Amino acid sequence: MKIKFTPIIALLLLAQCKNATDIPLTDVDAHREYQVEKIYKQDKYQEVIQEYKTLYDKNPNSTDAMYLYAIVTPSKDIVRTLTYKILRINPRNFWGLIKAGYLEENVVVATDYYKQAIKSNPKSPIPYLNLYYRYQKELIKKELSLSERIAFTDVFIFYLTDAQLKNISGDYKGIGRLHFDEDKTQFNNFLANLPTIELAKSELQKKLEQCKGREVELRAREVNRIGGIIGTFIMQLDITYQGECTYLVYFQVWDQMYNNLKQGYITYEYSDGSWKTIAIS
Repeated sequence: MKIKFTPIIALLLLAQCKNATDIPLTDVDAHREYQVEKIYKQDKYQEVIQEYKTLYDKNPNSTDAMYLYAIVTPSKDIVRTLTYKILRINPRNFWGLIKAGYLEENVVVATDYYKQAIKSNPKSPIPYLNLYYRYQKELIKKELSLSERIAFTDVFIFYLTDAQLKNISGDYKGIGRLHFDEDKTQFNNFLANLPTIELAKSELQKKLEQCKGREVELRAREVNRIGGIIGTFIMQLDITYQGECTYLVYFQVWDQMYNNLKQGYITYEYSDGSWKTIAIS
């Protein structure tokens, strides 16, 4: 008679485990559920850290032991060391790639790790979830240019569409995440959010297009501004669009009061129908 492993049965089996060594080392999902149970329900975080340090010490060449220790240790240095040790042993290790993507500060490099993780395990929602979190984080950065926002949104849309085409679902269990219910909701929202993200991209493109071709408008604005200064005459006024809604103005004016020539540069940014001075030199 074959036993069907329901969530209740799985929890009962986990309850019988007194130590991490009671679980087969290669059963990463079972270990993660065990960690969640002891950390979040039994408040035994320090005990779990020691258990998985011991497990790693006894199995120093096991990539599973490395990952399971890395996921609970509070030491960032140990996490980084173990993550890259995993990838040196097996560059296609799914968990190593996920962790490396999480650790990587450069979003382009992080994305590459997640792309490799998708190839390693095409049906897992975890790389898509991590990309979702990462790109959400990147898109709220104030220093991003419009083009960068559009590029990031493009990647966002690509992976969202890829997840939909593969029919990947948020209805998963035991995949090595600590906040399963929250992730499940986020992932399903992520999959349902494609029209909103595509609209956001369209708005960004529209905003970028509206910035272009405003040299005549800016010239008239500068002529009025400089012409309003008594005793000042415009000798030269050059305007160059620099991209990303910024324009560079080079001016030469004759100051009749001081009988001399003045020149300089002003950088303007066009946004939502108004001009903002960015720099003067």
